[in-house]
Amino acid sequence: CVDHMSSANQESVVAATLIPINTALTVGMMTTRVVTPVGIPAEDIPRLVSMQVNQAVPMGTTLMPDMVKFYCLCAPKN
Repeated sequence: CVDHMSSANQESVVAATLIPINTALTVGMMTTRVVTPVGIPAEDIPRLVSMQVNQAVPMGTTLMPDMVKFYCLCAPKN
């Protein structure tokens, strides 16, 4: 059971596999984990699907906003 209400243990999006540069993200390429520093919030996974990474992302790497083309923390959430 995952508690999504706890901000102290907020999960971030992490690469579940090596993601090559310019690859469009799929759900299977991403997982979530409590990491430091905090990256893209786990609840943004649906918004990330089909967005492209602008650099190669090694497996286990936290996805940061500057790694994903057109991702912006200020963008509206669906």
